[in-house]
Amino acid sequence: MLGRFVLVLAIGLGTGNAMAQEVRAINIPREAPFSADAFVTQNVRRDCDLPMKQATDLQDQLAARGWNVAIREGELVDGDGLSLKLEIFGVSSSRAVDAASHHQGVMVNVKLFRGSTAVGDFVASRTSKGGILGLFKSSCDVLYACAKANAVDIVKWLDSPTMKASLSRAK
Repeated sequence: MLGRFVLVLAIGLGTGNAMAQEVRAINIPREAPFSADAFVTQNVRRDCDLPMKQATDLQDQLAARGWNVAIREGELVDGDGLSLKLEIFGVSSSRAVDAASHHQGVMVNVKLFRGSTAVGDFVASRTSKGGILGLFKSSCDVLYACAKANAVDIVKWLDSPTMKASLSRAK
């Protein structure tokens, strides 16, 4: 019985190592800008650097999942490489009447390009009420948690990207 266990474990580890050696490369923008028609309150624009935070969280999540990430300044990369275009199209930020919890959310449009051809698009949308001790968290802190959750969702989607995809928890 122990022999079978060791064999299965060795096969499993071998498969994992092969996956870990696969190199995936992607270009992402330095920031995820607010869309032209995004409604974002002035205090959120002023106090929370969501465009930078969303892109930074995505970079961190991609690197953690084995992606080779290049930061780009322009729109898309020439050639046939993969590029993401990110745009924050909505931010909700309010406190409950009793101020004991938040109602925060970040919504992001994501488009995947191979060269200049769109090969996938995705809507990432996460909301939060601040969780335990939400009363002691700033609105920016809760929005940052939403941005990080969006980054995790985007990276999951990149495992098998499709058009018109969504892994949203926001309704």
